[in-house]
Amino acid sequence: MSTSTEPPLFDEETDSILDPRRILNEDELPQFIDYADSKGNNKKKSQLADDLAIEEAREVFTNEIHEAQKVSTYLLVSPSAKGIQNGTALGERMDMLDMEVTARGLARPIAILTDGHKSRFSGEVLRKCEEYQFRMFVERSNSSQFLQALDQFNEKFHNQYIKCKKNYKKERASLLARESGKHVAESDIKLSKVDFLILLFRISLDWCTAEDRRTSFRVVGLLQNSLAPAEIDRSTFVVQPSSTEVLPAVTFGPIASPPNVRKNTADYWKAKFLACDERRIQLESLHIRPSELGLLTTPDFVPSGKKRKRNFTDKHGSLNLQEMLALREEADAAEAAAKEQRAGCKRAESVGAV
Repeated sequence: MSTSTEPPLFDEETDSILDPRRILNEDELPQFIDYADSKGNNKKKSQLADDLAIEEAREVFTNEIHEAQKVSTYLLVSPSAKGIQNGTALGERMDMLDMEVTARGLARPIAILTDGHKSRFSGEVLRKCEEYQFRMFVERSNSSQFLQALDQFNEKFHNQYIKCKKNYKKERASLLARESGKHVAESDIKLSKVDFLILLFRISLDWCTAEDRRTSFRVVGLLQNSLAPAEIDRSTFVVQPSSTEVLPAVTFGPIASPPNVRKNTADYWKAKFLACDERRIQLESLHIRPSELGLLTTPDFVPSGKKRKRNFTDKHGSLNLQEMLALREEADAAEAAAKEQRAGCKRAESVGAV
């Protein structure tokens, strides 16, 4: 479809946004917060948490758009080698976003405001943006903290998660204490990834309100029907000097040997030292970032060497949560059948021994 036939995002005469639902902010929310793999828990306790996760997930993440409540119950679980979004995971997120946009019956194209992370520029992501008529607006480096709506209120998620986690640990400690007949401290409760999912289910629909989201867009200069850059709080902005002030037009050549002085004598090295000190003063007057000179480098990622357990997402890639739960139920059923088969073999062996 050519751009000339696409429904516009703005009314050029009134300079207003035609449909605010077609302007989105894309960013991943920091996820696995303060969890550690449970160690020493018996299978019964682990299975109990698994069942709770499946039951609560089905009630919450139903792959629907609820316009009255202003929430989406779609969820995508994406793995990556280093725990950050990559092009493959973002491409799969675009697939789900396409389903959400279709479910809402929105006209295309859709404008997506995003930061400049390298995953946004992968070939897979760009191809899907073209296919789904998504138009990414990539912000300049170091500007997303005041231009991204999601960055304005993600702290609410952390606060709600911490509150829910505290109550959850109390519940787990009380349950384990009743089962064992011994006191169990909250500090002894170690959260697993399944526990994290349970907490996510509990807070997913009420950790923020529609008004919170409207406010977050307003403070980055987007009202529901118009662009409003005056709404951006500029009180903390630092006005950068012009490029000529930052980088004066000075050319430095090599430090010349002092004239009319015999080389390698005390007077020679004294004059050389004074010339170097003068150059130092000149360099210190320049405002050059160390990164521009290549003095700051990013350390290479070094894997820990620990062997990680394989998860469903390792085998199947990013999964809609409903699909992941179905796969887990299939795996549980297969494991139960294998266990029953082993038990049957043991019974047969014991009968034969008698």
